[in-house]
Amino acid sequence: MDGLLKNIERRSTKGLLAAGFIVFAFVFSINPALWIRNEGFPRKYELLGIKEAPAAKKTQLLELALETIEPSENTLVISNDASALNMHTNLKSYYPPKKEGIPIYTFEQYVSRIKNFEHIYVIWSGAWENGNFVELAEFEKVFAMEKVAQNSYCVIFRLK
Repeated sequence: MDGLLKNIERRSTKGLLAAGFIVFAFVFSINPALWIRNEGFPRKYELLGIKEAPAAKKTQLLELALETIEPSENTLVISNDASALNMHTNLKSYYPPKKEGIPIYTFEQYVSRIKNFEHIYVIWSGAWENGNFVELAEFEKVFAMEKVAQNSYCVIFRLK
């Protein structure tokens, strides 16, 4: 090694050190930008939660709801996915009443509160029978239900 270093001129050693420093500085400055592009952007929405992710804002449920229902003060949407509708649309949305609960939250109390709305829609996704919420058959006993839209994910009824 000593023999090799003795044969290299001082000027070329300084040039090699300068070139090495420039390469190191370039890699050191580019590495964070490459990490952000490759790792940072894909992780951008990871900690926001599922309902804030960009894909959650473009679901079949939201698309069909926005195509079918005109938001207004006198419009109410009842849905088993009301939180997504409230977060990503201007529709006033309630969850359906639960099967079991305290008397103030019974189905009869719920119906008396929602009858003040001029337009009432039910948007249902998934299985009709649900262990927590009252089933659509309960709404059919009180309201006439008309199917106004449907896709492969959900169905929309208008209550009259």
